[in-house]
Amino acid sequence: MRRLIILPCMALAACVNPNTVPVSTKPMTISAVDRHIVETGISNAHRDPESTKFRSMRAYRLSNGDRVFCGESNAKNGFGAYVGYSPFYIRMSGSEVDSMLIDSDAVWACTEAAKGQMMISS
Repeated sequence: MRRLIILPCMALAACVNPNTVPVSTKPMTISAVDRHIVETGISNAHRDPESTKFRSMRAYRLSNGDRVFCGESNAKNGFGAYVGYSPFYIRMSGSEVDSMLIDSDAVWACTEAAKGQMMISS
């Protein structure tokens, strides 16, 4: 019986991250400098950085002063073929990249940013 009580409590505790804080978000215009930093960071994460293409890029200013950039990127694989567009998420503080995602987790983070409120690691 003790296991039935402990396991649900452990599972619930894993869902709550005490190192996150809520922030509000507002859409913003992407500067040329920010666009360059984002595109360079995402390109360098691909196997063939020079082949990287971008689309649907958007940005949000967070209430803590950070900025979030979302969009999709596509690059060539080792066989020289484009693999298809994948979502990306980058959070920047000043000119430093705090976090970057290039996968389905980026969709969730960008959806939260678009809603006007999100949780970020502190």
